[in-house]
Amino acid sequence: MSEAEDLAKIRYEGAAQGTKRIDPNNPLVEDTVGAKGEDEFAVQFNFPRPERKAKPYGDGGIDFETEQYVIDVKTSQKEGHLLVKSKDAKADGHNKPMIYVRAHYDRATNVTTLQGWEWGSIVVDCPEKDFGKKGVTLICRYKPTSLLHSMDELHRLLGR
Repeated sequence: MSEAEDLAKIRYEGAAQGTKRIDPNNPLVEDTVGAKGEDEFAVQFNFPRPERKAKPYGDGGIDFETEQYVIDVKTSQKEGHLLVKSKDAKADGHNKPMIYVRAHYDRATNVTTLQGWEWGSIVVDCPEKDFGKKGVTLICRYKPTSLLHSMDELHRLLGR
């Protein structure tokens, strides 16, 4: 079992009772994919790996934090868009500007790629769409990956 899969199991088992999953037939997939993106971000930006502990009510949209910014990594297996659940989209966190990073996880190759980023203040005004499947509603703010800021720019911004 990989570190990301181990973290996903811890998160899944520690989730609050009744937590809805995007794919009820494969409840670990959402946490596994998310952990893959967080791990890749930690490696590329020299942050400590995500904490290996249960967070029954989630992480509040804070995967990483610097003195100046809060960073939330959004990972998907589908290409195309940065997706942020509409109910969770915010311009700032802990009174700091919010940065959303788009990561793509390719299950066939087991490779995670950081594809771009956007300010939370922009994401909250992005269009909304239902990206749910199999009868599960998933209303998200979305922005095409091709329109995101480059990861090189984020490296410069964060000084990492």
